[in-house]
Amino acid sequence: MWVKMAAPVLTHAELLWRHRVWTAQGIGLAVLTFLNFIPPAHGPARYLFFSLLLIAAAARWKEGASLWIRTPLDLPLLLFLGWILLSIPFSIDPAYSFREWRKLAGQALVFYWAVAVFRAQPDHRLVRHVMIAVLLGTVTSAGYAIVEFILQGGTWRDRHVRAGAPGSDYNWLSTYMVMAIPMVLAAAVVVRTRWMKGLSLVVAVVALAAEVVAYTRAGWAGLAAEGLAGGWLSGRRWLLAGVILALTAIGFGFVLASDRGFQRSTADPWTLEARVAVWKLAAEDLVHHPLVGIGYGNSNFVKRYAGRPELEKAYGPHSTFVVVGLGSGVPALAFFAWLLIRIFLILTRAVGALSDGASRAIPFGAALMVVGFAVRNVFDYMFIGSLANLFWILVATGLFCVSDQDRAERLASIPQDSPATVRA
Repeated sequence: MWVKMAAPVLTHAELLWRHRVWTAQGIGLAVLTFLNFIPPAHGPARYLFFSLLLIAAAARWKEGASLWIRTPLDLPLLLFLGWILLSIPFSIDPAYSFREWRKLAGQALVFYWAVAVFRAQPDHRLVRHVMIAVLLGTVTSAGYAIVEFILQGGTWRDRHVRAGAPGSDYNWLSTYMVMAIPMVLAAAVVVRTRWMKGLSLVVAVVALAAEVVAYTRAGWAGLAAEGLAGGWLSGRRWLLAGVILALTAIGFGFVLASDRGFQRSTADPWTLEARVAVWKLAAEDLVHHPLVGIGYGNSNFVKRYAGRPELEKAYGPHSTFVVVGLGSGVPALAFFAWLLIRIFLILTRAVGALSDGASRAIPFGAALMVVGFAVRNVFDYMFIGSLANLFWILVATGLFCVSDQDRAERLASIPQDSPATVRA
């Protein structure tokens, strides 16, 4: 699945230097994974990333190779980035759209850098380190949110107080938890000791509690989508039926509770109606700008409809898919959808092909994460900042587990005295 360039023969000193550099890069990847769970740390994390990126590029150059390692996502990802770049001259504010595009390109660099770091590792230890960073980041963000929720007088009766991520709000928290929960459950399979497995399950419960008290229906929808996808991918009809029954019971119980005066604010559909109103504006405008849109980025949408009554209740597009589609046209939206579907299909096909439970857990969790993240982004523009960086790190982690298993199976089929075995 990956195309790997032949490495030159290195001296012992060069091998030692290479080992130290890529070990440090692996530590940096784990640290960045943790920092991406903390929105206020986005600035320091960005500087750390670009420092690591420059060092990695220099190391690859010294090895006679490029930092860019080909992946199965290259075509849809590059078409997505390329079309948005092509649409910038037609933007309401080209300078702003270009700044937003640079952020998007930087997030793609996170993915390719993570791929290079994973491929330079001699074994799967970095996968476990990233999973531990996910556990620490999840429990830090979720634990902070729950404590703050309690201290501010939050209650189960209504959502006048809502849990939020450190230095941010409930939208960010709900998105973090949608991404984290399937990966935390995957970590419970990957970690080796019983106490770590138990700790992973405890973190999953804490994350679920944080998702609940964020009182964000879009986050709940993302979790529900992950549950349904997990039941379907498992191939066990009873599990899928159990998920459907559980979701039905929860929904029915929520309706009954709201009828009795509980969580009425949460049950009020006005936020959904406000979103639908601005989505209708976008759909009508997209008919007139189908190829290049009106300009990529949230602010172009706001400028376009400034003064419209629809924006009084929903300030902005409230959907990543609207930002992409209306911002850069139908082709950009199609490439974005293709990219997400491509990631999902690669990961899910691997789940059925891999025999080892630990190897299957990470691609399985990453596939569910993609589903939940996509659903969450239908209702808000959350493919941004540290959330997008975390998304690409987790995708790279899942794809590495797939590609490394493919490589191991190919090597196992080659006779031990074959030149190919020696080169590998």
